[in-house]
Amino acid sequence: MAKKKEELMEENETVVAGEIETITEEFMEEEELMEQDGKDEIFPMGPTYDQLADWKSRYKEEVYMSDFVSQVFIWRPLRRSEWKTMQRAQGHDEAYNEESICRTCILWPENYANHEMAFGKAGIPTMLSQLIMEQSGFSRAATVRL
Repeated sequence: MAKKKEELMEENETVVAGEIETITEEFMEEEELMEQDGKDEIFPMGPTYDQLADWKSRYKEEVYMSDFVSQVFIWRPLRRSEWKTMQRAQGHDEAYNEESICRTCILWPENYANHEMAFGKAGIPTMLSQLIMEQSGFSRAATVRL
């Protein structure tokens, strides 16, 4: 059953760091999504609703969007097996690890890789990797002593 808009607004998290704003809400309620043509773009020059539906089915509905004013990214959390593989590649610096997380988890833009990271804004891979890590369970859980 679809949640009321007020309930969704209460559940949403907004993280602002410099020019970054991440909204961890559903892109649209299911009813609104069904009204869209699958070939329509979510935003201009962006992925289609069909692509979004595919990603959501592949990644257990955990698909997020971050807007860096000049560029929009769609990404998913990091899986434990992927994290373990990255950890085995010891000896790499922090920037390499951040870029590796981005290469693994960014869904859109489709070809966001080494060249774009090397010649784009320096902070984007760092901030994206932090957001990805938080949604991947690398944040302090709310814990209560019983």
